Amino acid sequence: MTLTPREQETLDMIEREQPIKRRTIARTLQVSDQTAAQCLHTLRQAGLIEPVSAGSGSHWVLARAKRNTAALQAIVQAASVWQYAQRLEAM
Repeated sequence: MTLTPREQETLDMIEREQPIKRRTIARTLQVSDQTAAQCLHTLRQAGLIEPVSAGSGSHWVLARAKRNTAALQAIVQAASVWQYAQRLEAM
């Protein structure tokens, strides 16, 4: 699935600031609540985000599978950096 630039920006924001409310996304991206809701709907339908209930309304977080993938990517990247450092030390 190809995301629009706005959808990608929304996904990036959720990844950085989760959990986050729709209204916060709309304000930060300077779009209407309806536009933010459309982006969230598309991202949810794609399985990339999920709502969580927290007091005064829904907040959005990365979907569990997306969180696991992001964590795995961070681990692989850290291992690559460590391996590179080890090679440098061996020189």
